[in-house]
Amino acid sequence: MGKLEANKQQKLTSLLNTAFNLFTTQGVTKTSIAEISQKAGIAKGTFYLYFKDKYDIRNRLISHESSKLFKNAVADLEEFSKEKNEQLGFEEKIIFIINHSIHAIIITKKNKQLEKQAFLDLHTGLPNKSKCEEIFRTSQFITDSTACIMFDLNNLKKVNDTLGHSVGDQLILNFARLLRNAVPSNDFVGRYGGDEFIAVIYNTTKDEVTDILRQLDKEISEFNELGKAFKISYAHGCAFSSDYENCTLRTLFDKADKNMYNNKQAEKAGR
Repeated sequence: MGKLEANKQQKLTSLLNTAFNLFTTQGVTKTSIAEISQKAGIAKGTFYLYFKDKYDIRNRLISHESSKLFKNAVADLEEFSKEKNEQLGFEEKIIFIINHSIHAIIITKKNKQLEKQAFLDLHTGLPNKSKCEEIFRTSQFITDSTACIMFDLNNLKKVNDTLGHSVGDQLILNFARLLRNAVPSNDFVGRYGGDEFIAVIYNTTKDEVTDILRQLDKEISEFNELGKAFKISYAHGCAFSSDYENCTLRTLFDKADKNMYNNKQAEKAGR
């Protein structure tokens, strides 16, 4: 296989693997072509060189996974016949293959559920730090306009110390809900640490990010007017891939984190 063909195969494999992970964790409906391309590290236009739409790649995956299930079942059937030193009849073979395939599907589903739980922050229901780190681990350069926003809740320690940790937990939960509501559902929102949250906005502009933050501030303001024992406020830092050359998601996260820290320090100095 030549270098060009190997590169094409690598891109195809990356698209298939990424689509499979997204489809099995969040469903086909909630997955966009832009998200598949972004997480595969491939330009959105390149996607259409391989597939017509996301349903085309879904059908390819169904065909591929079905074939794999069948081959594995046949291999296990042959192994079973050798171990038992007996030949099954045709109908018995069919039943064996069907049962084996159903069992494999159940095991795969359970493993996916366990994997999802491992990447879930149980308190907020958002992806946890491990999941955040996973999406930042890619070395692929960002090809579409992407923004990363780092959030840090203000006064969480003070709330914990004066009102109790149960109130502090409620503060975290309410902010998580408001943030998830403000950010488009196809974009990523995760809890990075105790009072730190991350949003990754794909295929966006600076104006669109400004609108998202404005919507978040509006919802927080309405929440604070309810007269709760605590008020939600936060510091944040943004970073945009359009401002950097050869930018990875890790680079974008580091820039957003630094900007958030600088903004928080400037806010403290201005008090």
